[in-house]
Amino acid sequence: MVIIRLILLCILAVAVIPVSGCKTKTTSKEKSKKTADKAVDLTKSGDEDINLLKSAYKAESKKLTVVSKAFLAPEAEQMRLSTHESTVEFAKDGVGIAYIEPFNGQLRVIHNGQAGKPYVQITELLISSDGKRFAYVAIASDKLNKIVVDGKEGAVYGASDSHRFTPDGKHHIATVTEGDDRYIVIDNKIIRNYRIERGPVVSSDSRAIAFSVKSPDGNNKQIIVTDMKGQKTAVVDDCGEFFVPSDDSSVLAAGCWKDDANQSVKLIDFKTRSVISERKIDGALKHLRVAPDNRSLLYTLLRKHDRYVVYNNREEKTPDGDEFFLPPVVLSSPNGVGVIIGTVYKAYLYRAFQRQNKIGKGYGYISDLIASRDGRHNAYVATKAEEHQMQIVIDGREGPKFDKIVSPVFSPDGRYLVYRARQAGKRFLVVSDTKEKIVSRHKDYAMVFQPSFTSDGKSVAYGVLDGNEFWWKVEKLEK
Repeated sequence: MVIIRLILLCILAVAVIPVSGCKTKTTSKEKSKKTADKAVDLTKSGDEDINLLKSAYKAESKKLTVVSKAFLAPEAEQMRLSTHESTVEFAKDGVGIAYIEPFNGQLRVIHNGQAGKPYVQITELLISSDGKRFAYVAIASDKLNKIVVDGKEGAVYGASDSHRFTPDGKHHIATVTEGDDRYIVIDNKIIRNYRIERGPVVSSDSRAIAFSVKSPDGNNKQIIVTDMKGQKTAVVDDCGEFFVPSDDSSVLAAGCWKDDANQSVKLIDFKTRSVISERKIDGALKHLRVAPDNRSLLYTLLRKHDRYVVYNNREEKTPDGDEFFLPPVVLSSPNGVGVIIGTVYKAYLYRAFQRQNKIGKGYGYISDLIASRDGRHNAYVATKAEEHQMQIVIDGREGPKFDKIVSPVFSPDGRYLVYRARQAGKRFLVVSDTKEKIVSRHKDYAMVFQPSFTSDGKSVAYGVLDGNEFWWKVEKLEK
């Protein structure tokens, strides 16, 4: 810890003005040790050193840690191929890392360089946004589920359905099953006041959670919002069949069903716990979403044998016989909604509320429909009929084919599309412009993880496994 603090203070001091006493003479052996310490000390330092490292390495590539031979063993590779990202988790901006590795016939978690207790099985690994906390579901020799948070075992439950950290990393929330009932657990304290049906969803400010429960008469569902102590509770909807959060979790979209003659969709403010708007609907509700403006709803409806897209109180019937495959997205220039529809033999993009180019090209399979923040561009992963290779389609333009393409994402300004790809066993990141011209194909790595963007939106950041080292890579979008 002393070594890394000295090194970092030297780096910071030299950036301003040379300071005597920072330059030291070292042997090659000592240099090698310092290099190894620098990679691992991010994971072993105290809070003060973590903050110093975060400041020193802001928006820069950095080595996080060196993995063991057990992690690179063939059996571990098979585990990663089947579950992949659930075995490794990176904190926001690469300030922490947690991963699962085999150990003496069992599994254990390595969090920021510290090894945890081994278990028969470990699943659902998480790391908080600040990298300081971690959690997972463990199965010990007694075959019982235990939620382990920060290395401490919680109560034993019949099953754990899901768990997460709040955005600020201060609270851990889980849903567990006891018999036929499901409950919420907040910071290892179970709330038995409610038997939940759906959720929970955490607000963007980390102060509240929402979930649905059966109504007192048992005939409908209610949406409940409560604080992190489970004390300040309000019923925000008395017939919430299901609900979804906005992209920033500041508002909720709820589908309300009392009977076939009394159905509606509602927009609910998470902070004020009040209904912003409500609209009656006629038909079976599908694919409910909050629009990017956080004030509009878009969804699909099934009415008898007909299917409709609804947005901003307008609805449009889609072609007969075609099913909805993916949730809709908002488009602009001109305004409209894009949705993937089709049959088991062909799928295509349908542009509702637009006069021209309403029907896109057909493919054997389409996934990952997304739109840029401003709605000017859309993209999806397509596979042609009787082919196995995938390609990105941006605004109708086809990109190059790869063996596999995973989770495309637009840059904040909508000028670039970034996605992970695999070709001939090699994994790498691809940056493309909106005209399907590849701007850059990054270096191949053993593992490549989902990219994000730096706060200024000018660089892409992502985790990789390079040989036996985990790195956090930060690369400019424009070379």
